[in-house]
Amino acid sequence: MSGLAAPLVNDLLYQTGWFVLVAGAASGRPRAASAIAAALLALHRGMARDRQGELTLVMLGGVMGTIIDSVLTASGLVQFASGLIASWLCPPWVTIMWMRFATLFRGALGWLQGRPALGALLGAMGGPTAYAAGEALGSIDLRGVETLIVLGIVWAAVIPVLLSAAAGRGVPGAIYRFERA
Repeated sequence: MSGLAAPLVNDLLYQTGWFVLVAGAASGRPRAASAIAAALLALHRGMARDRQGELTLVMLGGVMGTIIDSVLTASGLVQFASGLIASWLCPPWVTIMWMRFATLFRGALGWLQGRPALGALLGAMGGPTAYAAGEALGSIDLRGVETLIVLGIVWAAVIPVLLSAAAGRGVPGAIYRFERA
């Protein structure tokens, strides 16, 4: 398999999970969507070269994301369409989304290793864009432009943190066992 295959598979697994979660939340089926996305996460981990390292990174992403989106939820800057357990806590499907996002840092986003400033710039643009796409699909409501600004600042910090956590955990792009290191 070519050196590009693993990052492409990684990105395909992530994008599929993202869409399933967003569409499931928008249609009022966050539990079913979460089950599918969790299965894709298990598939990712099963294929990973360093399963323990991946688990650590995925758990960090889940904890960070739960805290971040719970603060945004509690502040009223975001409102999720479905799946809430408490008014101040982000829904479980969002935590799974963050866990899935963390899988990218040793795969599809591995090329950002050693480039934290570029990662911050992409986070500042990509984070708000992903939330806006979720809003367009009906899974989340954002409170105006101030929310997008806050998201840009948060995501400019999130990407370098996850890059740092992923550093030294294998060869970027050679995340799966079928890929040569």
